[in-house]
Amino acid sequence: MTTITATDCSRLLSMLRLNTGPRSNIGLVSVEILLLLADHERLSTADLINGTGATDGQVSRGARLFLVWFDKKAGVVRKPELYLIQRRRKGKQYWFHLTSKGRALLRQAGVMHPCPGT
Repeated sequence: MTTITATDCSRLLSMLRLNTGPRSNIGLVSVEILLLLADHERLSTADLINGTGATDGQVSRGARLFLVWFDKKAGVVRKPELYLIQRRRKGKQYWFHLTSKGRALLRQAGVMHPCPGT
C-alpha cells in the first residue's frame, strides 16, 4: 500500500487544478477514484463504490471527468482535458485502470511510486 502525505495530496490537487479549466468540476469522488486506482492495479465499478462510499451514479460522473465517453445527446465521443482513466467492459462489469498519463501525473505528484524494477 502507498503511504500518502498531506503534501502529496496538496500537490495532486494543485496539479489537477492547474491542468484543467475552471468548469471541470473535479469533486472529491473524482480524486478518491484516482487515489484508489493509484493503490491498485485495476478496480471494478463495485470496488470503486465500496472504496468511496459513493453511489453508482456518483462514481460514473466522477470517473467521466478523466475518461473518454460517448455523449448520446450530441452523438460524439468526448475526450476530457485530463485523460487519466481507461474503462473496459469485461463480462457484465466495467473495470477501471489508470492510463500512462494518469500514472505519470500521480507519480509526479508523489502519490504513486514506480513499481520496483521500472
